[in-house]
Amino acid sequence: MMELLSGLTLPKTSFSQLVTGQRKSSEYGTPLELFEKLHSIFNFGIDPCALESEPNRLNLARIYTKAENGLEKEWNDNTFINPPFGTKKGEDIRAWINKMQVESNQHPRRFYVMLLPARIESNWFQEEIFSDPVGILYVIRGRLKFYNPILNKNEDPHPIGSVLYIRGMEVTPPILYELQKKVKGLYIHIVAG
Repeated sequence: MMELLSGLTLPKTSFSQLVTGQRKSSEYGTPLELFEKLHSIFNFGIDPCALESEPNRLNLARIYTKAENGLEKEWNDNTFINPPFGTKKGEDIRAWINKMQVESNQHPRRFYVMLLPARIESNWFQEEIFSDPVGILYVIRGRLKFYNPILNKNEDPHPIGSVLYIRGMEVTPPILYELQKKVKGLYIHIVAG
């Protein structure tokens, strides 16, 4: 039997993939409790990264799923972005960060809030976020329990911490104070140089 299997190449899978029979998904929904707190502060109107399986989960006026490609749409309203994390060396995350920067430069009086893994050692984080002179980072205390009814049935915490990357002229000290009251964490103003 081993001789028959010796030439067989199996795809890399995680334990959860073997159990569920699913390929690894990069669609992990934002915990609703966190989103509701952020929404009460920033009054979001757009979700350009809506879950394919439950597009109306965050109940916003405008949503774009992967099929509708939110990267190709205009974000001319307060926007909450939870981009897919399962990418090669952050390539897709980089595209979402760049899109957010372009949109917030075009619409500076809008809020743009992106939920990201706290991978500060990664090239995309250092090159795209740490070089942004107008961005604010908000390090969320603890680890979030992302929503995925297939791959995270037990609502296990994500193995990586999370940060909010925030842009917009209206991100004033009172807004940041309200954020700290509602979401435990610490904000950092980026000083690029």
